[in-house]
Amino acid sequence: MPDKSVRDVVDLRPADDQDRELLWLIQCQSLRPAVEATWGWNEALQRRHFEEHYHDCVRQIIRVDGADAGMVAVEVRPDHVFLRNIALLPQFQARGVSTNGWAFVRWPRRPRTFR
Repeated sequence: MPDKSVRDVVDLRPADDQDRELLWLIQCQSLRPAVEATWGWNEALQRRHFEEHYHDCVRQIIRVDGADAGMVAVEVRPDHVFLRNIALLPQFQARGVSTNGWAFVRWPRRPRTFR
């Protein structure tokens, strides 16, 4: 059981095209169990979907204590930011990373009108 009194250092770095295979690995390892249980995993179909939508959003790599641990993907829309996906590699799950690490997240800001 992890020691909850010790906090991991969580930060983000921008993802770039050199991270494509890392992002694919994160997607596969984090989502495959749920997809397999629901529809069955079709590697070719999943890879094609990943490639077709790779540039549809802003992606950042989640780092834990300096190690690449996962990714977060958002779509910046004119009136809001849509969280498309957040995924962690299995060895970083259940450690509070996604719960406790988001106060520092800063996305490109645009002037917004809130109603």
